[in-house]
Amino acid sequence: MTPATGDLMPPAKHRPPEPHYLVKRAAEHLVAGASLQSAAKSVGLSVPKLRELLRKPHNLTHVRQVRTLAVEAVAVGCPGALAEIIKTSTNAMARVAAAKAVLAEAREAEESGRASAPKQMPGLVVNIVSSQPRQPEPRLAGAVDHGFVDAEIIEDDAK
Repeated sequence: MTPATGDLMPPAKHRPPEPHYLVKRAAEHLVAGASLQSAAKSVGLSVPKLRELLRKPHNLTHVRQVRTLAVEAVAVGCPGALAEIIKTSTNAMARVAAAKAVLAEAREAEESGRASAPKQMPGLVVNIVSSQPRQPEPRLAGAVDHGFVDAEIIEDDAK
């Protein structure tokens, strides 16, 4: 809360930068399937200038957010469309593919619901199991082991 105005806005130096207004408009064209060239032309920019603007992190983040929202909006209607294909399609392959997609989506939702399930990550795990107890390794040359007594050596020394 700023003391002068009493509002909840953070000071300008801590506020994340606002995406360029032309990048906002170009993002809508890019999400709709337009190429970078046509999106640049539609907002009145050259392609190099649009690329320069998209190199800035706050502009690129905005485009990614718009794309994510568009994909989520399409994904909301997918289960209904798949159910319609399963019920009414005369093409058996389309029905099987739709059923597989529905089952995969259900499995993914079930797995994401399990918070305790460990996530698989790339890597290699080596488990070394031995059936015999491990013998201690010999010590380095010159190292003295005071706990070791050899009867033959004592007899030879006594003579």
